[in-house]
Amino acid sequence: MKRARRIIAHRGASGLAPENTLNSIVRALQLGVDGVEVDVRALRDGVPIVFHDASLRRILRDDRMVCEVGLDEMKAMGRKLGLPIPTLREVLRVINGKAMLVIEVKEWRAVNGVVEELRGTTTAMNVVISSFDHRIPLHIKAEVDWVKAGFIVSLRPLSLSKLVDECVDVVFVRKDYVDEELVREALELGLDLYAWVINDPVEAEEFWRLGVTGVVTDRPDLVKVK
Repeated sequence: MKRARRIIAHRGASGLAPENTLNSIVRALQLGVDGVEVDVRALRDGVPIVFHDASLRRILRDDRMVCEVGLDEMKAMGRKLGLPIPTLREVLRVINGKAMLVIEVKEWRAVNGVVEELRGTTTAMNVVISSFDHRIPLHIKAEVDWVKAGFIVSLRPLSLSKLVDECVDVVFVRKDYVDEELVREALELGLDLYAWVINDPVEAEEFWRLGVTGVVTDRPDLVKVK
């Protein structure tokens, strides 16, 4: 069986626009990606915000943590720096079924807010919940049964059969750990397997030859399916 070849934009088209912003997400959609990956944390008021780091320092030049600020303040800081930082609700509206949405939930604090937003979605969408803690996507999948559960893999050895037994649907594997044997096992188990992060089109071809479902990239303008 031959896999589909899919391109997932990492934090949107983060090599072309500021990561996890509406600009990067829209740019990725314009490039025709199959999916968009974003990171989600919870603000002080519990609102799920699209933001990677626990700290505001790297992106917003503020020494506080994401969990210490509210939505209005977060939006104001983003506007000041020209960074339209979206809520998860805004991202769901922008994606609106145009592509698969991969939501990496960075912390348990964000889980209830993510569940609430997904339950309020009226458009049929292809959503994968991912995390380094596989309990998070499984918990959300139990609450919202139409989403898929994804596990982010950064270590080996890895028991794919155990993940399947726990109802994981998708694995995102650090590219260093992807080999022919792992891809074959995933295919036999019916798991989608994505390699991350790949920004070189020549390197991407090597992973296509291995048979991965797709690749996660910061540069969807360069890494394309041929």
